[in-house]
Amino acid sequence: MRTAIPAFNKLVAPLSKLMEKVYQQAGGRKKNQVRKILLGDAGWGDAEGECLEQCKEALKNALQLAHPTPGKRLSVYTDASDAHWGAAITQISPDTASRPLSEQDHEPLLMLSGTFSGSAKRWAIVEKEA
Repeated sequence: MRTAIPAFNKLVAPLSKLMEKVYQQAGGRKKNQVRKILLGDAGWGDAEGECLEQCKEALKNALQLAHPTPGKRLSVYTDASDAHWGAAITQISPDTASRPLSEQDHEPLLMLSGTFSGSAKRWAIVEKEA
């Protein structure tokens, strides 16, 4: 799922933050510990409900990923913000490589995203995008 939804980590960030609160209240990440915590007690609100609906919509619109084709050229695109990073790998036919980027027929192979944590949160944007 995370590889077929662009900006997955940014999309699910509110739910991930809520789950971290649940894990903390439960005293661990095991299913037997976590299932005792009510989401309402952990801070479930309108923002989390809206995030869940956006996640459902993103699942309905998830990208159809292609299989790598020998002879096609690979393109790698990366980006980062203060909190999150993302990457996409696509393939194009060699005969379309000379066209402008917007006119190339990109077939997505993989989408990746993540959230900076620990000391990486304090890195400069230039370092995050490296």
